[in-house]
Amino acid sequence: IVIMLGLAIGAMFVRSMTIFLVDKGTLDEFIYLEHGAHYAIGALAIIMLLSVKFHVPEIITGLIGIAFIGWALLASLKHRKLEAKKVI
Repeated sequence: IVIMLGLAIGAMFVRSMTIFLVDKGTLDEFIYLEHGAHYAIGALAIIMLLSVKFHVPEIITGLIGIAFIGWALLASLKHRKLEAKKVI
């Protein structure tokens, strides 16, 4: 029951955060952020499957998610900078 409640609260938080980012237009500014989130979710799914057979430390799981989101954020910032140079 505790895990189910945690998953439900986490899903509601992620949904509300996504709606907030869409309403503010942040996802339009950082175009690769959504892709980074999808890659992070995919990596987490693979880690969950691997954890059935192998122990995967939590720090590795967290760092992989942060790495994908960070990479997407940096790629979005680089893209914005290149687009700004094209306009000028």
